[in-house]
Amino acid sequence: MNSADCFQNLDPIFLETPPYLSTSAICRCTGSQITGLLKSAVPSGNLNLVASLIDHGGNVNCKDSEGRSLISLAVQAGQIDVVKVLIACGCVIDGSIDKVLHYAAAINRVDLMDVLCDSFENIEVNSADLRGRTPIHVAASRGHVEVIRFCVSAGGKTGVLDHDASSPLHLAAQEGHLETTEYLLDCSDYSVKHAVNKEGKTAFSLAVDNGHSHLYDLLHMGDVLHRAARVDDVNGIKSCLAEGAEVNRSDQNGWTPLHRAAFKGRIESVEVLLHHGARVNAVDNAGHTPLDCAVEAGHMQVALLLIAHGACAKVKSLRGIGPLNMDCFKNHPSLVKPLCQEEKKSETDVSVC
Repeated sequence: MNSADCFQNLDPIFLETPPYLSTSAICRCTGSQITGLLKSAVPSGNLNLVASLIDHGGNVNCKDSEGRSLISLAVQAGQIDVVKVLIACGCVIDGSIDKVLHYAAAINRVDLMDVLCDSFENIEVNSADLRGRTPIHVAASRGHVEVIRFCVSAGGKTGVLDHDASSPLHLAAQEGHLETTEYLLDCSDYSVKHAVNKEGKTAFSLAVDNGHSHLYDLLHMGDVLHRAARVDDVNGIKSCLAEGAEVNRSDQNGWTPLHRAAFKGRIESVEVLLHHGARVNAVDNAGHTPLDCAVEAGHMQVALLLIAHGACAKVKSLRGIGPLNMDCFKNHPSLVKPLCQEEKKSETDVSVC
């Protein structure tokens, strides 16, 4: 293919840059010299020069000293238009050597990754480098959360371990990247939070080792708060909150500490959590509120307390609740009335009054 055909749809500004070698000078070079010049021109982003060198016989499939393609050199330099030209001119990559997605992830270039994935059908988004790290590992260590989102959308796995048994979450926590850590927790198996690397370190341990206190709640104290709410450890709840735990932090099922306390009937814990700003109408992944949990478990006093603090009595969990649990509330009009009204609206066969 003539390189002039490779420049369609490129930004004209790139085509105006004059080459630093004249055509006559290039013509006096040998084929190997032209290819050598092409290797040097690719990272520069000078499309005119790259085109001229290709037109004069530069080998688009030459390799550098490490066996990498010209596309690898262009990606590392962030030269997306050079990448497009090389692809159009027939440059190929070797997935075992050309870690082009890793290079793009390192410089936070989702646009490059998109071009590469569109152009190379067999490119592997979960490919590992010499350290066993995927592009998601690379992005996690640098806090490039949009790159991780792209990789996940393309089939990338967030739970892969490198040769040190480190997950992307370990690397994000070690470097203190909050948004990246949050995203990885959201899209990973819950067990990844507690996984240890070869040094026996969890993501939380690495955050502590490196002084990233803004990650403590996300990686550990939130779990402690949930446990304290579940077992009615009021002092533990107060201690966690004083140390910065997020009162509305949800677990993998969307349950907040208030959901747990309500389901277990821990009225003192419910009071403390509400006092510290717990959202009384927070919903879990299934759409259930703390009031739903209290009603389902038959905890009358907790349900009344939640209603007194503004809990909406549109109880989603009414369907399927047996008469035994609902009998607990029959002498409490403040709760039963809205439940009955909700039941009538839903037009189900469940009798609650």
